[in-house]
Amino acid sequence: MTKADLQNLREQLVRQSYLLSDSWSPTATPLTDLGTDLDKQDLSLWSLEHKQRRLMEIAQALQRLEEGTFGRCEGCRRVIPLERLRALPFTRHCIHCARTAEKEEADALSR
Repeated sequence: MTKADLQNLREQLVRQSYLLSDSWSPTATPLTDLGTDLDKQDLSLWSLEHKQRRLMEIAQALQRLEEGTFGRCEGCRRVIPLERLRALPFTRHCIHCARTAEKEEADALSR
């Protein structure tokens, strides 16, 4: 991975972080339908949690850039392909390890 690739990925991470932190704002809704309001609140909370989790992942990716470990899979320690990093610049795993982790998580939830 070239320095230019790393710089482009760093800029993409910072841009995503900025967009996520500025895009969420709570919306007040009238209390006309409690069920609908609770659904909206649940969705807003889920959205906020998702964005906070994504911001944390971006911050961790920026930290890995600083440490020089960015682009290495935390599972198998192999280099993560540049195409995957461009698609998901904050990823910590290669596609194989990510799929394995997702399968293990799904198996654990189904028990």
